[in-house]
Amino acid sequence: VEGDPYAVFYNPANLTTLTDLEARFETGRLLSPEAGKGQASMVYVRPLPDQPNRVAGLGYYAERSNSTVSMDALVMGIGDRTVIKYFQRPLFYGIGGKLISRRLPGKNQLGLGADAGVQLAGNSGLKTSLVLSDVVLGLGALNGTFTLGNSYIFSEVTVLADFRMRGSYSELYFGAEYPLFNGLVQARAGKGVSSEGGGYLALGAGINVLPWLVDFTFSVPVKGYGADTGYYGINVGY
Repeated sequence: VEGDPYAVFYNPANLTTLTDLEARFETGRLLSPEAGKGQASMVYVRPLPDQPNRVAGLGYYAERSNSTVSMDALVMGIGDRTVIKYFQRPLFYGIGGKLISRRLPGKNQLGLGADAGVQLAGNSGLKTSLVLSDVVLGLGALNGTFTLGNSYIFSEVTVLADFRMRGSYSELYFGAEYPLFNGLVQARAGKGVSSEGGGYLALGAGINVLPWLVDFTFSVPVKGYGADTGYYGINVGY
């Protein structure tokens, strides 16, 4: 979706849709029957001076668990845009690099990785992205994740669908976003990412009181509130 500084983690091509300096911080808790995990992340994005349409981003992600994998990742990305001559439509593109430290019981690993993405917007409100991410050296198999992402604006509703594939594993994620109170609040719902087999409906609400932005995210487990799976978190940006 346009204007999201967390694009530095997901698709560096989308960085160029940001027009202002922006900083964000998020913290949350990932529940799992195997072991719970605490998560925190920070991003800083800014347009580059004297370079129209070029935007750079820096992100840091931390994941902590007492009994499973703990991880730190430092991500850098840059996005730009051009115009496809015969279609007269903007093409967004971007590349990124990352340094990852992963710690398992009795074992530490260090990896270097790269991301790349493109995004094309049509006249009808449809946007399509192609992203190759998590191509990492030093952490085992060099698979990478391929994502085909689509968003479509229907009236005021933004509908989204992502198809992700890594090796022989693939999954479809879908969601929707709807503005309330003249854009003061953004309501969101979608398919949550599974963790060790737990399924849930992901819900969120963003509050836009510029220059401040606050997002709340939580999940409703499919098997009921007693299921030990899901996520809850808060994101604050300026």
